Amino acid sequence: MKIHIAFWWVILLAVYCKAQFDAQIYYNLYSEYQLAPDDLMQMTPRLVSEKVRDLAGKYPSLQLKEAGRSVEGRPLHHLAFGDGATKLLLWSQMHGDEPTATAALLALFHFFGNQPHDSLVTILRKNLSIHAIIMLNPDGAQRFQRRNMQDIDINRDARLVQSPEAQALKRLKEHLDPQFGFNLHDMRGRETVGKEGKLLNLAFMAPPFNEADEDSPSRSRAKRLVVIMKETLEPFIGGHMARYKADYMPRAFGDAMQNWGISTVLIESGMHDRADPHFIVRMNFIALLRAFDAIATGYIDDADESGYDSIPLEGKELFDLFIRDVLIITGSGIPPFRGDIGINVMRRKNDDTIVKFSQIADLGDLSITTGRQIIDGQNLIVAPGFIGISEDSVITEVAVAAGFTRVIPKKIRQDEGLALDSLQRFRTEWTVRADEVRRYTSIPANALGVQRTGLIKSGYTADLIVFRDSDPQSLESVHIKYVIKDGEIVYGL
Repeated sequence: MKIHIAFWWVILLAVYCKAQFDAQIYYNLYSEYQLAPDDLMQMTPRLVSEKVRDLAGKYPSLQLKEAGRSVEGRPLHHLAFGDGATKLLLWSQMHGDEPTATAALLALFHFFGNQPHDSLVTILRKNLSIHAIIMLNPDGAQRFQRRNMQDIDINRDARLVQSPEAQALKRLKEHLDPQFGFNLHDMRGRETVGKEGKLLNLAFMAPPFNEADEDSPSRSRAKRLVVIMKETLEPFIGGHMARYKADYMPRAFGDAMQNWGISTVLIESGMHDRADPHFIVRMNFIALLRAFDAIATGYIDDADESGYDSIPLEGKELFDLFIRDVLIITGSGIPPFRGDIGINVMRRKNDDTIVKFSQIADLGDLSITTGRQIIDGQNLIVAPGFIGISEDSVITEVAVAAGFTRVIPKKIRQDEGLALDSLQRFRTEWTVRADEVRRYTSIPANALGVQRTGLIKSGYTADLIVFRDSDPQSLESVHIKYVIKDGEIVYGL
């Protein structure tokens, strides 16, 4: 009987291996198994716990354990699938503000549990044991911050192992003794691919295992996995993938795992311009499935490792909005100067509220960077946006066209969300009179009036007005070319 079962298993594996992995099928399939909200910042530890427990309770093929507890006592969920001899260990969101792969893992385990007779699922269950800590830093995820509640970067704690989260990961690694590891992250910055200037969607790396950046059997396998995943995603994001740049860091878990003989792949999720909010999650879903498939079927042994070095490295830093070579009037009374301004639109989490804001990320000579949207600043002057006082806080279209980016209501109450002490600081420390701008430019009084302005300074809110640098006798308010509010051009396009 055992011989009979083994025979049919070999036949099934041979038939499956002849069929090419169809990434489009799994691209479409993701929607059926998506469990995360569209806005991944809303994926709280409580929500993840509910989803994980629901999956384990519904599907017998999934095993749920507790790998440990966070600093604040939140569970570190260890979800497992498969009975195979080859063991895989995945960990996601060790940085609390990097949720993309967490969403992908929830969808993967949902797929595994819901489709036990699917040909790919059957192959994976027979050949692999897939283990994942779904959200390694739930305390950080609760606040959408990088570090844990000890203010430790868990991904820099592989040697000292002083955080309970790092202890849980290392303990699970020692218990499983896996052959493969997947270190899953989001890229905190905005990057391009090589010198092409294309937005980086996904970056891969086979982390080094020593200072000399040499290869080992484990790293060679990891490089082959990277090549396979990249080739699989080419139809979707060809030209938008890169190799992640990082030197050997023995205190980092990816490098440490590689050093311990575990073939480890780093996946860094970047940004995208697609309408689908889960587009990069889909890419993770497909890439991980393909990696599992390659390991389970032995396809990994046939991949060409040399393709790894041909993957372009990360390129330039990329700003959401880039003003290039412009005359900068800071609004602080210092003489104007020429330079570039890089602006990023960002979000932060205040309890359960998500706040969108913008920052001047950098200014000066930013010639080695670029932007998703670029303003050529030649013959232009940039100055802080105008701040007016009105009956309410609503800015009309006419006011925007005149350069107003903020309005302070005359009557401020606590329940309107702007405390009096904040208003006082806003008025006295963060604003200067418009004549400070007029002092260093040809813009006449009838263009600026007596409005207050903000400041142009790194780390400050990116509310700006951009003027044409023209004859002062003919310059009027209509010569405002762009008005930038919250990091976006709201007038002038």
